[in-house]
Amino acid sequence: PPSGATAIPILYSRNRRPSTLPSQQQRQKSCLIPVCIEFKRNSQYISAAEQAKKILTIADRLVAQGVNKVGLIYSANDQQTRTINSTYGSGEWKTNICGANQAAVVKATEDLLATASYQHLQRKFIIQPITTTYYSSKPSEEQKKQYILTDLARIEDTLSCQDDSVCTLGWQNQEGQSKFAIGGGCTTLSQLLDNLIQNRLHSLAGRYQPSENLANCCHDTSRNAPTPKVPSHSSVRKLAQSAAEIALSRFITESQLNSDPKQVAVGIFHRMNKLDPTNSNDLHILDKILSEHSALLLQYFHQNHLSNLAILTKVTEKLFALYQEELNDRKVKGVICITKFWRLNFGYTTSQKQEAVDVLKRNLTQNSRSSKDLVNLKKLYPALGNARLGKLCDALGTTLNTETQDSSTSQNAANRRL
Repeated sequence: PPSGATAIPILYSRNRRPSTLPSQQQRQKSCLIPVCIEFKRNSQYISAAEQAKKILTIADRLVAQGVNKVGLIYSANDQQTRTINSTYGSGEWKTNICGANQAAVVKATEDLLATASYQHLQRKFIIQPITTTYYSSKPSEEQKKQYILTDLARIEDTLSCQDDSVCTLGWQNQEGQSKFAIGGGCTTLSQLLDNLIQNRLHSLAGRYQPSENLANCCHDTSRNAPTPKVPSHSSVRKLAQSAAEIALSRFITESQLNSDPKQVAVGIFHRMNKLDPTNSNDLHILDKILSEHSALLLQYFHQNHLSNLAILTKVTEKLFALYQEELNDRKVKGVICITKFWRLNFGYTTSQKQEAVDVLKRNLTQNSRSSKDLVNLKKLYPALGNARLGKLCDALGTTLNTETQDSSTSQNAANRRL
């Protein structure tokens, strides 16, 4: 939380296990599904009770499909956020939220949860708040941003938890098209914070897509109901791709205003860890960021920033190629060395680095390549152990060592089968 603010307890822990787990056959993957909850139809307002019934009907269908918990993203004030998190954290289910607009609908859902028809959903249906209004304090714009980031991180942690199958309903209405209904009504968010929320939620919707069965649970089957705004998988993927690019680009821009370049670069690398190397959209984003911010990322690259080995491999290969382009450009421009103390043997000349890179490239193209070969090359060509090139070489050694281990494991498994 922001400095001076009351800490909000973390409700959804990765280590927390549900009281019961569904069988492997019933288990569903966590997902975020945009759901249209209309508050007005044919110029007539829809009661909070009717909206609440629609929400719980969807939740009931999802639980019947094997979902452990159903969450509803809710635009909350700071007091409500603390109340919701402390209530669920203590094992209770009723938050006693009250108020107008969405708050009235949340109250109606809890009233229905107390009835015989829906009491089986107690502790299975949860509210997932995003703090957009402040009554107990007057935070700055930066503090508001930190509150929102904390709430969004909590939602993402819930979706990524391996113990629970969670389906989060992204509250939308008939006026926002594909926009999530967060921060409207009596709340006015700055454009920056509104974009932050919308981009992150759309990105999560693209990353955590529902199965066809779960998506069908969110369709309103009443005769007069309009078609719900649940995007197709392809449209969600396209939206998530653009949203992820915007979010990452915005993150870089904001960070450059508030942080030093190293923090910006490390933040980008950490976000890269969350990309899926098997997803074409994520690979497109990865290539674009590496190309547009190559100088920054080359300067502060270190393999320890990337825990995802597949992403580390792709990032290292791309940055190594960009580094070679930089050397070629220096050679064309006649740049002998970028370190002004090179005559005192501090650093290496462009030609020395080029020679080391050429030898390294030849080694990487050989079938017998291994991380041990790189160690020997460093002794012969010290430039491979220096500065940016040294860090790239270390990362290449890590990926080669992993490939060797995987190959050895596969060969041993094949021998056992024989």
